[in-house]
Amino acid sequence: MRGIVLLVSLLFVLTEPAFAQARFPFTAETVSDRVHVRAGQNNNFESVAQLAKGAPLTVLDKKFKWFKVALPAGAKAFVKSSYINLLSADLGEVKVDRLNVRAAPNTEATTVGQLKQGQRFFIAQNAGEWIWIRPVDGVYGWVNESLLVFKSNGARSGDPDPNAAGAVKAAETRVEQARQAARTSLLRKNADGSVECSGKLLKAEQGPAAYKVQSGSAVACYVDGAAAVMDGFIGSDIRLQGKVKSIPADADAAVLSLMKISLAL
Repeated sequence: MRGIVLLVSLLFVLTEPAFAQARFPFTAETVSDRVHVRAGQNNNFESVAQLAKGAPLTVLDKKFKWFKVALPAGAKAFVKSSYINLLSADLGEVKVDRLNVRAAPNTEATTVGQLKQGQRFFIAQNAGEWIWIRPVDGVYGWVNESLLVFKSNGARSGDPDPNAAGAVKAAETRVEQARQAARTSLLRKNADGSVECSGKLLKAEQGPAAYKVQSGSAVACYVDGAAAVMDGFIGSDIRLQGKVKSIPADADAAVLSLMKISLAL
């Protein structure tokens, strides 16, 4: 009889769920292919990600038979673009007190988390009205407990922190590089380091120099040159060659130091 009790006890230990040793947060793995991460705690909620067997997830909590998990890379998570500031093409910042993150790009979709004012996030795709964001703290999904197996205690590392100084500095650098590229986009670069600027020469009523070259509706460049030379070309279509003197942050085009100027043929 004692042997039967020992056998039953051993079987209980061997079959005890692996999650018994888990402490939130912990890392788990999917036990099969096509495991859905859902926006809520049943199969009727939207699928925000589909994972292959062995995919790692960080488990944050449990409700009934569903584990709350940090969203994996590539998961669907959307915010309205009108509630954010674009710091660069791949970095955004929340500008309202609370911002709902949705499982799909519409206001009827399930909320999968909230972001706080000032919180930064990486952008997966910008579709105009809606921004698809990469996983970030405060956004999560749900997986049925039967589809996961315990791996280890502690959270797995995810995306880099978008609030880190390095990420912010890199974003600011990209923004400035993009602005500089835009302010020199109508200039043709020469092998000797000079540039050419073409269009109608006008007096610059406002701007960083006394003259500007207008190309259609855009300013191609501002020009720093002697009035005795420049004034004779006012109102004419010209081609000039110069060196980039500066690219002011508050101007819409670069300032050139004049080298040569001629009427456009």
